[in-house]
Amino acid sequence: MPDVTRRQVNSVVGSPTGSSPFYRQLEVYFADQARMNESLRSPRGQEAGRELDPRCPPAALTSCLRTFTRRQGARPLQERHPDMQALKDRIAAEGQNLGSGILKIDSILNHQIDPKLMFEMGEAMAAVFRGLNVQRILTAEISGICPALTAGYALNVPVVYARKLKPITMAGPVYLETAPSHTKGAQVNLLVAAEFLHPHENVLIVDDFLASGKTLAALARMVRSARANLVGAGVVVEKSFESGRTYMQQQGFDIPIHSLVTITSMDDGKIVMA
Repeated sequence: MPDVTRRQVNSVVGSPTGSSPFYRQLEVYFADQARMNESLRSPRGQEAGRELDPRCPPAALTSCLRTFTRRQGARPLQERHPDMQALKDRIAAEGQNLGSGILKIDSILNHQIDPKLMFEMGEAMAAVFRGLNVQRILTAEISGICPALTAGYALNVPVVYARKLKPITMAGPVYLETAPSHTKGAQVNLLVAAEFLHPHENVLIVDDFLASGKTLAALARMVRSARANLVGAGVVVEKSFESGRTYMQQQGFDIPIHSLVTITSMDDGKIVMA
């Protein structure tokens, strides 16, 4: 289902009154009740409802989910990380709209790096995903490395970056995917040595931009090929008008995605942020 921020499966060993007729319990977390309701009404939510055991009618499921959301105090994601107004202000002041959906923020992220701001970004990412038991971060060179590194530092987990060219030191099995580059105007290779993606590990993807979603999907395919668990994706800037989230869902990656800044329009040379 869309907009799920976390899933957890529990084994049921009993109930307050004795034995339980249930064997497993799936906990599904949403940012808030409104998103939960939208998810349940979506085509994928309806499909999931049709696959339920007949003993669990949809009305009972909805009631249970509403109660869980209220009692657990699930908060919207934007309330669970430090304010990134400083990043928005820098983009407003220094970002350049080059047309064709290309945003230049070289003085912040893609050429020059502000270390203090970068560590604030990393901590913001970590605050959102800390509850998902992240064990490894995957990103793509070059501009994804800095935000992934600072998020990895905050989460105390290793960071692996997909390389675009295979060095002579990369021996043995390799995961290879391709993705289009907005700035290069061509397909680029993404390579990760199999020794750095482990089966059953919880992997978080962190990157600089989410636009069409094709780079994110390429990294997600690597995680799937490694038989690891993709628990989410965090990006510095999302261009929501390019529908990258929808593309990820269409590719079968129904994961929580969080952006520090969302750009809703770049029409008429403007940079409009949410």
